[in-house]
Amino acid sequence: YRSLFIARTGAIYENLSAALPARIALNGMDSFSGWRGVRDFVDGSSDLVVSGSHAKSIALVREGRADIAAIDCVTHALISDVEPERLVGTQVFEQSPPAPGLPYITRADLAEADVKAMTRAVKNAFEDSTLAAARRSLRLAGFVFVPLSQYVRAMT
Repeated sequence: YRSLFIARTGAIYENLSAALPARIALNGMDSFSGWRGVRDFVDGSSDLVVSGSHAKSIALVREGRADIAAIDCVTHALISDVEPERLVGTQVFEQSPPAPGLPYITRADLAEADVKAMTRAVKNAFEDSTLAAARRSLRLAGFVFVPLSQYVRAMT
């Protein structure tokens, strides 16, 4: 999993640091892919524009209302498949380092036995050959149980 850093077509940035300071579109301050990927590079001279979604962040860059945005790579690929015209006028200029994939989330007080049953069900869905086409179209390549501690490390 990674974020893609986008700018308007024709923008010449060697890397994210070279693009700053900038007007940065992000889907939310709690977004790993939309904010965490850029926050370590941002100083007080950049303006943050909270869009509410990756698709809206793309639109803000395309329309020139933001200079750059960090977009979830799966969202970018799905938009490219279904509505490629929404990406016209933008370009990827850098990618974030890889991180653990997006988690499947449930309520915090779920019993351990139920967590194990859910994990088994998701794992089985990834191994079911009748779901191969759906997994490809959703860009789902595999399932690995990653301990919460790995996500905590990635989010700090």
